[in-house]
Parts: sequence; structure tokens; C-alpha cells
Amino acid sequence: MPAVRGWLDGAAAVGAAATPWGGRRLAAAAAGGALATGGSTGPPRHRPSAGTAAAVTVPSPLAAAVASYSPAVAGAPYPAAPGSSGRAFRLAPSDFAFLWDSCARCFYLKAHGMLYRPRAPFPSVFGTIDLEMKRYFRGRLTGEVLPAMPPGEFLCEDEDAWVESVPLSVPGHSSTVYIRGKLDCLVRDENDEYGVIDFKTSSVSKSLATYSRQLHAYAFALECPSDASELLPGRVSHMGLVVYEPTSFACDNEGVAAVAAAATKAGGVNGATNGGAGDGAAPLLPAYALPGDTVAADLRGRAVWVPIPRDDTAFGAFLGEVLSVLEAPEPPAPVASSWGGKTRLACGYCQYLEDVRAGGLAHSGKLPD
Repeated sequence: MPAVRGWLDGAAAVGAAATPWGGRRLAAAAAGGALATGGSTGPPRHRPSAGTAAAVTVPSPLAAAVASYSPAVAGAPYPAAPGSSGRAFRLAPSDFAFLWDSCARCFYLKAHGMLYRPRAPFPSVFGTIDLEMKRYFRGRLTGEVLPAMPPGEFLCEDEDAWVESVPLSVPGHSSTVYIRGKLDCLVRDENDEYGVIDFKTSSVSKSLATYSRQLHAYAFALECPSDASELLPGRVSHMGLVVYEPTSFACDNEGVAAVAAAATKAGGVNGATNGGAGDGAAPLLPAYALPGDTVAADLRGRAVWVPIPRDDTAFGAFLGEVLSVLEAPEPPAPVASSWGGKTRLACGYCQYLEDVRAGGLAHSGKLPD
């Protein structure tokens, strides 16, 4: 675990009616900024949720302490001093796991606000699995479901929390970066420290190398939050993935009667829901289906805890590599490869843009005859 960042102590002075992430209430702050809590709490949101009367004002912990702040370990990123020169690049943790590895040129164009890749279609089944994982783990103790995890309570909601860091300096660079992204889940332990958790439907063997940088980014955003973050500062004691790996599929023919009965009880096929009418749950049966057409089915597999070691020096070196690319006056050249006697770009998006230019379609507004 990295050295404790002392400037976090006492930084979370909170107004009345704050709504903590994870559905818990946080009492009004006592005099002097101490938090008066009842029961288990999570880092409260800065912004009030629906139905919250008063806005919450959270002083930035950076303002009073940045002058005396030093990185926890050599080479690690650290909050930039106010008024630092150089450009501040906004970077998304998810891009560290995917975009950077797939195409540094596309990463450069996005970070500079020059060109964004079109959003690729995302199969809805993965969103459904992610949501159901959050609903299952929410409020449970880690030892009850995944004993290999460090002790604590899962804090997560249907809607992920936006986290954003203050600008972070990286040794050897004048530019800074700030992290902004959506956080899946936290685990709060008895010492009021947090585990940064990401739910994945993936292969366990590929997860560690692919997602380590992403979780480090979330950790810095939680420990060094800007005023735009939805979560207050919190010390990160560990990080890791809860990976669901599907392995088999099965139908339960004996479930036909139970499915039909549930649909009828909930108001018919078209009105049936997983949790009963009026709760906003997904339909139990599609509108076109009859009860006799549907059987209960399960996608079975295994859930695995994959710890991610904290290495702030390595993360700082990675950000330095990123800034070396972003600080260049021009984007890097696309990577080319030869196949079948033809030279093609390794990135499909870059190849598409090249084909558009070569075909004279750029800015023409029409397709050729």
C-alpha cells in the first residue's frame, strides 16, 4: 500500500443533506468539519441526487495543502500546483485499457479534441450482466460472496459515479493530466479506506495486464478529486476486478410452468416484470412471446477476484509515456502492416479515414455514382 496522503485528513467538510454513494445517508457535518455518521457510509456525492433539497459544498482539499504535498513514492503522479503552466489533458480511464493499446494516433486525436472515434455498438447483454452484478453485490460483505477479497462492504448503485481528479503533474513533463470517468464499485473496510473495484465479463487470464492502468486512474481520481467529482476524497487500500466468466448455458424445462405462472400473476405476458408490476424491472417475457414459448434458462460460469497490485511508480511512468505522445506537435503516424501484398493500417478507423481521403469522399457530402 502506498504511503498515506496526509492532506486527505479532515478534508471532507460536508453540508447538510448529503447523499452518500451506495444509498446511505450522511448526517450533517459537526463543527470543525468532522463527519458525523450513522452506520456504514460510503464517500458521499458532491451533487445532490433527485429529491435532495440543498446543494452540497465541498472545499477542494488541494487548495490548502498542495504546497506541502509530495508524491507517495518516487516517480508517481502528484497534484499540480495552482497556476501550473502547460496544457491539461483530460483522459478517460477506459481509454487506458483499450484506446491507447489499439491506436496511439486515435488516442492523440481524442485527447486534443481533434477527432473522436465513433462509438462502437455495445451488446446490451453485457450491460445487463453488469447491472445484475451490481444489484447482487450491493450491501453484501466480501467474505459472504468472495472470501478471497479483503474484508469490507460493497458500495455500488445502478448508476455509476463520475469521478474526476485534480490536474496531476508527471515528473519530466510541463503538461498535466486529469482523470475523468465512471467508477463501478467501491469496497469500504472498517478503517474507512476503500477498494476500487471494477466488474468485468471477460477472461480471467487477460484481465490483470489489460485493466491495471484503468484501476490506477480511478484510484488517483478518488484520492485526489476535483470539485467536479461526485465522490469525496478517500484513501485507496487495494484494487481489483470481480470477473464473471461464462462457461456454460442451460435450459430448465421444468421452469415453464413457473414462468407462465409468474407472468399471469404479474398481469399477463406483456405486463410481467422480474420484480413485480411497477418496480421498473425488465419484462419477464418479451411482448411477442407466449408463456408456453419460454423456459427458464441460465448462463452459468464462475466469479473470480483478481487483485491488482498498486504500483504508482509504474503508473507514473505510463502517464509519462502518454504525455510524450500528447506533447508532440503532430499525432503519431498510423501503424502499417502488409498482408496479401497490400499495405494496410493496423487501426481499422485510421484505415477508414485513409480510404475516405483516397476516394475523394472527404467533405464532399455525397457518395460517388
